[in-house]
Amino acid sequence: MKNVFGSLLLIVSFAFSSYSQEFSKTLLYSAEVKTENGLKYEVYDHTGRKLFRAPVDWAYSNLWDWVFVRDSASNLIKVYNYDGSYFQIDSIEETKLAPLDISLIALKRNGKWGYYNTSGKLMIPHQYKEVSDFTDTAALVMMEDGNTFLIDTNGIKIAGSDTLLNSDYSFEDYDIAVGLYSIGSDNYAVVGKNKKQGLCNSDKQIVVPKIYDGLYCLKEHFERVIVEKNKKYGVVDLSGKIVIPILFERLYILNDYLAN
Repeated sequence: MKNVFGSLLLIVSFAFSSYSQEFSKTLLYSAEVKTENGLKYEVYDHTGRKLFRAPVDWAYSNLWDWVFVRDSASNLIKVYNYDGSYFQIDSIEETKLAPLDISLIALKRNGKWGYYNTSGKLMIPHQYKEVSDFTDTAALVMMEDGNTFLIDTNGIKIAGSDTLLNSDYSFEDYDIAVGLYSIGSDNYAVVGKNKKQGLCNSDKQIVVPKIYDGLYCLKEHFERVIVEKNKKYGVVDLSGKIVIPILFERLYILNDYLAN
């Protein structure tokens, strides 16, 4: 999966919108900070807990409870759990989406794709030039010589599959655009006075005080909203309590497509 830095106020859109009604176990934020070595990112969950001790070059998530951290020097990825614990998978070049209803994810290492289970164990060796995600317990793969066919979840070629290929299987990947987007909700509304904004509920009660320069990315399931103040960003809950300090240059939700 390719990660794409989005601009502020960009509406997040995905080619895999069919997953948008699924909920992640936690919401992950990537908070941009300036360091001596350029821009880095602190990764927080929705409780305000940092996943990693030090800022990372870039992180993104998938439909499982995995976090991928890319090192800009090597351009390689290490894999972590949502709690920040290391998954013992590294030197990964690319990743696939991994549908929720399948137990295998495709990762690319040393120029070849292989498949791992949800525990991080390599189940199908790195041997393919191209692969798809699994659909209905089958995936499309291509060997180095261009031979293309379907395999099952054990990595065994499905007999006759090289003549049964159809549009259900594709090598195409998806780009994720991340950024800040305006609030649209039936239960909450942005209110303002003297150019300062807050949030009220459907009973017209103020839940986030009118002290911010902007409010974005309301996530009602997690009772969280990104706020802007003095050109810095943070996160508050729907009682107005600060969850992630309002200190950051920009703030992204890493797994927004799981929390619509």
